[in-house]
Amino acid sequence: MQNFVLYNPTTVIFGADTSEQIGEEAGKLGSNCLLVFGEKSLKRNNLYNRIKDSLAQAGLDVIDHGGISSNPGLQQVREGIA
Repeated sequence: MQNFVLYNPTTVIFGADTSEQIGEEAGKLGSNCLLVFGEKSLKRNNLYNRIKDSLAQAGLDVIDHGGISSNPGLQQVREGIA
């Protein structure tokens, strides 16, 4: 077995009206954001607009990559990279 170090910091923010904190948290990581989401539910329940507003208020440049299926194939991953 080879030795290795895994560093994987994770922040989980859970609860009512916590979507407004997304921009502040994402801004700690950089100034660009790739927003990856599925086909319908994010926009159907208006969470999309709240997330976009939070990211915009934090001054982030956002690129949408929507319509992603569960367990996306390599093609959808490559589209996101592009």
